[in-house]
Amino acid sequence: MIMRIRKATIDDSVVIAQLMAQLIEASGYENWPISLEQIEESLRKMANSDAYQVLLAEDEGRVVGLLGLNFRYTLFHPAPSALIDELVIEQGHRGRGVGQQLIAEAIKRCRAAGCCEIEVSTERSNEAAQEFYRQHGFSHEAVLFELEFGENGG
Repeated sequence: MIMRIRKATIDDSVVIAQLMAQLIEASGYENWPISLEQIEESLRKMANSDAYQVLLAEDEGRVVGLLGLNFRYTLFHPAPSALIDELVIEQGHRGRGVGQQLIAEAIKRCRAAGCCEIEVSTERSNEAAQEFYRQHGFSHEAVLFELEFGENGG
């Protein structure tokens, strides 16, 4: 199945919120607050930035997956690197190659941007996601620590 991959717009807010709800549930964060307004505000901020892209996979015009891609510079690398912040496929389309096509498009965009690497993190308990990334050439290279400041930051 060949998907159309495109960059998200503010008009995609509702379907993005639905997909993010599935990601939150799959990650075990049932009480994680995410609202349509938050999605819309994030998309507005991202629309004016080349540093962040939300890629959507469409099957016959219907959005069935998303990948959030963050480009950044670090002191450690001479070229930009990228981070996959989110990857979620609609429940009914999992196992059909949608994630593979989103990853392939992300790799293509990263290479075009001159990136030296792509990083991704998953929940420690999400063994299926870890295996998916290994199957697509990612290796376990580091340990990620996190300090949360709450849903509104600060």
